[in-house]
Amino acid sequence: MPLSRVTEATGEAFNALVQLRHLVSPLPVSAEAISREVIAIIERTQQRARRAGYTHQEIEDMSYALVAAVDEVALARPGELAEHWVGNLLQMHFFGENVAGDVFFSRLERLMRAESHVHSWRDVLRVYFLCLSFGFAGRYRVRGGEGELLEISDAARALVVQDDDDIKLSPRGARPDDRGVKTRRRLPMIGFAAAVLGLSALVYVGLRVSLASSLDDAVRCLDAVGRRGVEVSGAGMRQCVGEEG
Repeated sequence: MPLSRVTEATGEAFNALVQLRHLVSPLPVSAEAISREVIAIIERTQQRARRAGYTHQEIEDMSYALVAAVDEVALARPGELAEHWVGNLLQMHFFGENVAGDVFFSRLERLMRAESHVHSWRDVLRVYFLCLSFGFAGRYRVRGGEGELLEISDAARALVVQDDDDIKLSPRGARPDDRGVKTRRRLPMIGFAAAVLGLSALVYVGLRVSLASSLDDAVRCLDAVGRRGVEVSGAGMRQCVGEEG
């Protein structure tokens, strides 16, 4: 099955995001080397998106979401990586600011209000939804922000799947409860599983470091969940996407 245009463009960046989640001290390479490689990955992502025909604004919006998600993951890693990253944020490198935790949602809200429903608009929104699905919380990471974050993610999901033949719904997929949110609402394993599944077909090496768990592990896990339509516990979902409990 051919990869979608957005997966072709952003797959390597999501690969890097998954791999960053698994980094532990001591790092296999220097934090500076990891930072340089991730910058190169974002630049290649932008180049692929440009070749795929996305507009300048669409490329900037997709890049912003990815940069914000990578920064948040890197800052949460222990030791040397976070110490280096705090003074070398990707958002400063690419956008000259350090407010991605807020601006991510400002951009997302603008996209969600957009009247255009062309395919490229949905692609950009899908990148934001995937970043949220991978655990990005930004300004809602503070205690008490979980409910509003859940509502935003649900609203984005609804727009992503609306009239989208590329995404197959699983009737019983459950949202991970890894932030202690007690809710009975269901999150179908929509484009999350489908989009992440597409990453396994990519030949990108990502950070080019040896890691205990690979993107393929997350892909197989999510694919199995999506195909069977089973419910997933918070711990099980965290295991799929590489987030510690």
